[in-house]
Amino acid sequence: MFEKFIEELTKKAQENNVNVDELIKTYQNHYQLGLEAGLSEEEIVARFGSVDEIFGLKQQKTVRYFKLFKVALLHDGDLTFKTSPDDSIHIDIEENAIDYYNTIISDDELIIEPLQKEMKLLRRVSGDITIHFPETTSFKKVELKGISSDIDAKEFGFVCEDFSLNSTSSDCNFIYIKADLAKFATVSGDIDVTNLFASTCSIATVSGDFKTNRSAIYKLNASTVSGDISINGKVEKVKSSSISGDITINNVYEKTSVSDLIEEGFKNIFNR
Repeated sequence: MFEKFIEELTKKAQENNVNVDELIKTYQNHYQLGLEAGLSEEEIVARFGSVDEIFGLKQQKTVRYFKLFKVALLHDGDLTFKTSPDDSIHIDIEENAIDYYNTIISDDELIIEPLQKEMKLLRRVSGDITIHFPETTSFKKVELKGISSDIDAKEFGFVCEDFSLNSTSSDCNFIYIKADLAKFATVSGDIDVTNLFASTCSIATVSGDFKTNRSAIYKLNASTVSGDISINGKVEKVKSSSISGDITINNVYEKTSVSDLIEEGFKNIFNR
């Protein structure tokens, strides 16, 4: 049934001059996530809707897939993610900071990083960056780095294979992260992830706190010096170490099994 769906989707994509590889990969990922959630092949395909319905939507929405998305912030520059209002990617860098960044954009890569001379000087620039992504955007690899730079992703969720966040004296907020591998490292800032779904997750803090409101993690490696780590949700395997900080895993929500939480993540993707 899924194979027939893919055949029809491929044919329709070719007729409409849509990138077949990106579109098929997106639905294959959704299909695999549905299987992990315990859904049947028929249930998953039914949730996709008909191919005609999909292309009625795709005429207005473009599926974007980046192999690499990387942002490295200068000191004191904040980063905000939002959902694009017109299905295009918009990058807004404040005028006082635009001359200090190098932006590389291709079909499958988006990199924003300081010019080499600015990195050597460790220059402090207060200019902020705001990035608007279409809601259908997904990634292979995401790398975010910041020093004294807050990151706000309360209005855009990340779906990727590899997610990495490295921050110092930065407060970071995310509404949704779904990744095969998720890595978080903070020295003194706090990280708050409302919904976190990961096969493998690594969390390392010095004095900063890390918190999730709802999560499903198969393998967790958590370490802290004096910060607190709080995970609300289901974790299958845990390896942890702490000097003076607290590490807490609470199965406090009504959906706490891995299959239930993954299914919820699966539903959220289709609602994005």
